[in-house]
Amino acid sequence: MKQVALSLDQLSSAVAKAIANIPGIGSVAVGEISACRAQWNTELHDDSMADCTEDFPANTESTTDGFSATTESTSSQPPSTSQTPELTLDEDSLPNPDCEYGWCGSSCGVAARDVAWDGQAFQRRPAEYEAAALANPIRWRDVCEGQELMSLTPNSYDCEARGVVVAPVEVDGRNQTFFEFKGNCPRSDQDRCIGMAFSCAGPSMTTETLIAVKGGGISFSFRAQAGGDYYESLVVVLQCINDACASDEDFVLEDVANFERGNAMTEYVDVSYTFLSSGSKRFRFHLGSYDYTGGTVLGALMFVRPFAYCPR
Repeated sequence: MKQVALSLDQLSSAVAKAIANIPGIGSVAVGEISACRAQWNTELHDDSMADCTEDFPANTESTTDGFSATTESTSSQPPSTSQTPELTLDEDSLPNPDCEYGWCGSSCGVAARDVAWDGQAFQRRPAEYEAAALANPIRWRDVCEGQELMSLTPNSYDCEARGVVVAPVEVDGRNQTFFEFKGNCPRSDQDRCIGMAFSCAGPSMTTETLIAVKGGGISFSFRAQAGGDYYESLVVVLQCINDACASDEDFVLEDVANFERGNAMTEYVDVSYTFLSSGSKRFRFHLGSYDYTGGTVLGALMFVRPFAYCPR
């Protein structure tokens, strides 16, 4: 992507010019754009930002071909019938014009903020995995008619894990984070679509702390597939409970952004999540595996693309 250094005034002018060229809209005063720009410069955005950007959508997902930039929405909402042309800016007009890693509506290039991984090494966290699984149903991705059901209880989600890997990789010219593990679990005759065989938590990685505003959103893209047996993918939202917000002890589980199992995702899936509250948050991505065949052998792998969030 071409890197262009722009002053804030230049950016305001570029936005105003683009809007002025939309039929039926007319010219927009640069001063009005500057007012919105000044609000974006604040660390936390209050409700006054509603006039400067679109609201983040409800929690949704879409699928994207693994080697293509096209996205097909799976939302049940009907397409818009509005004839108003979409706001588009020249490639040189915004610091992040393609918004490759995030979604913030027409303000994405200005507002989206990259999310980085925490510098600590990855860990297996079966207790956290178990807590999320006991309280939330898991959804089948590509088999068993896409049903949702609770996982086996009791299930410690621990196992004889081996070959545990989390590492940066490049896929089709794009940097991603790769998760993989293998393991074994007790045998069960409640396997396949009965859904009550054993699962195991593999590796997990945590993002750095980010400042979220209620109603703001985040979008992430991943692809998972079976290894020794079916994959499970769990993404949880962690809320800071004190002023430190520096270690696992400072965070508690607030919500589950995505929890699913399946055989093989042939496409990357884009998941959008809307923050339930304001504050300091972290996201944690878990890779797990489900003993679909009942043969006691587990294993799975997952790719996570870089992503961003929209404060408001």
